[in-house]
Amino acid sequence: MKSRFGSMVLFFTKGVSLEEWRNNGLLSREKIIYEELIQKKVFSEIYWVTYGTNDKELLIKLKEKNLIHEKIHILSKPKLFKGKVGDLIFSFLSPFIFFRNISNTSIIKTNQINGCWSALIAKIIYLKPLFLRCGFILSKSELLWGRRSSLVISLMKMIEIISFNLSNCSSVTNHEDKLYLKDILGIKKKITVNHSFIDLNKFKEISSFNTSQDALLFVGRLSLEKNLLKIIEAAKFNEVKLYIISPETSKGRDFLIESKKIGADIEFLGSFQNEDLPYQYNKFKYFILCSESEGLPKALLEAMACERVCIGSDVVGIRSLIRKDETGFLSASTSVEEISLAIREAISSNKQDEVRKNARELIRKEYSFKVFYETELDLI
Repeated sequence: MKSRFGSMVLFFTKGVSLEEWRNNGLLSREKIIYEELIQKKVFSEIYWVTYGTNDKELLIKLKEKNLIHEKIHILSKPKLFKGKVGDLIFSFLSPFIFFRNISNTSIIKTNQINGCWSALIAKIIYLKPLFLRCGFILSKSELLWGRRSSLVISLMKMIEIISFNLSNCSSVTNHEDKLYLKDILGIKKKITVNHSFIDLNKFKEISSFNTSQDALLFVGRLSLEKNLLKIIEAAKFNEVKLYIISPETSKGRDFLIESKKIGADIEFLGSFQNEDLPYQYNKFKYFILCSESEGLPKALLEAMACERVCIGSDVVGIRSLIRKDETGFLSASTSVEEISLAIREAISSNKQDEVRKNARELIRKEYSFKVFYETELDLI
């Protein structure tokens, strides 16, 4: 049976490599949609444009171990483009470097807004349809945190406006991002919300595990918006231990040092491949994510699918998932006091079993791979 289309070219986020996906435990999750598109004969081949100079060699090793589909290929950054400056130059030149593959492809797709200009250039030069996928909106995030100058944020907005208006179709992961693009940036084109998905066959409760009744688990990056220091203080206030899973080892050491200063009990577990995470979630009864802001937090989705008792902050990206006393427990703000109160409410609640089941059911209805794939296929 012939494929419906020929090939697809996916442009990775600027600076991101296949090696980074593998090292951070993301590869097994990120590849699923593309392997499914090949197996279902939607595409005959898929090319990934990446920023790792050793990604081709890594792909060969992965294929030898049957860890990735043989019809997925790598178009990697040449070694002469070094560092962040090299990444930027490569982002503009990649459409020309790989002209043979791109000119013969059926569809171009992006993984994030950051670096999407590579796909825009390719679309304009080779007259190919562009599927703009955006995990989070850069300008929206930077407006919230104020970490960039107004000039840089204006540039981000301009890139986002041009990208969404020139794309043939586009998707974001949550309704708040769609509203921002429509109401603040004034984009008129249709934007589809396609939530991130969870593999419910992998992420589920493992009944044979003995969970730690009085310990909290945090999974994610250790960036400022994750509000981890206040979570650590709140855990200390409630005299519960906090375990942290994150690929950011150096920052993890810094948090360990800070926790000792305030007398908190935390343990940094390092990082795990995505397929190993269900076992880690199931070791703990409570999962906590009291961020200052979120897009659509995959770790929270995974924890809910594993039927953990989830504690989150009442902010965009979390409150759409955690419905107070229904699918989890919410802190009224991101302060130490309110997070402490939410932890106490979760631990003392007599509705834990009901909350855990409701959380799993929400993920099944709205965030399953089946729902995600059908929306993705409609867009293609």
